[in-house]
Amino acid sequence: MILLWALVNISLFLFFVVICFKAVRLIRINLGKAATIVFVIGMFSFMNQDSNKETTTNDGKIWSFASANDSLYKGTINSLSTSIENTMINERTLMLNYTQDKETKRYIPLSASISMSGLISGCEWTPVSVAVHTTSDVHTLTYSVNVVETWRLLNFTLYKQFRDYKGLIYIP
Repeated sequence: MILLWALVNISLFLFFVVICFKAVRLIRINLGKAATIVFVIGMFSFMNQDSNKETTTNDGKIWSFASANDSLYKGTINSLSTSIENTMINERTLMLNYTQDKETKRYIPLSASISMSGLISGCEWTPVSVAVHTTSDVHTLTYSVNVVETWRLLNFTLYKQFRDYKGLIYIP
């Protein structure tokens, strides 16, 4: 679905670029060079208006769950990454830092972050929350990742959907 969406976005963008070049040519012929310069500057300012906004995505944010204090082994913070969704063209990954409790030998999640890699054209992925919890099995943790996916066409929002990823992480 994302590949098709990316192809539609790229095609419409290229069509838009062709139309802009033809519009610039017509404006230059009918109204002159000054009108052409004003049109081009206006188009660039319109296209860059989103880059001036403060970003609200949590991409790269680290969610902290615990800190390595006296009850935990010092200096043995481990990390792992697990794929929470893997398609042909992109992957969503949960990165986890954890340690082991001295007394119970349980693995304790310290912090986590999530990322999306691959082709993401036309789909904005905004992480909302990440939770990682211990289970009755010493070597297993559960995770829950909540994100909002925004589907855009030529930078116009067409659809937003809430996604919830849940699963288990096994630590050997």
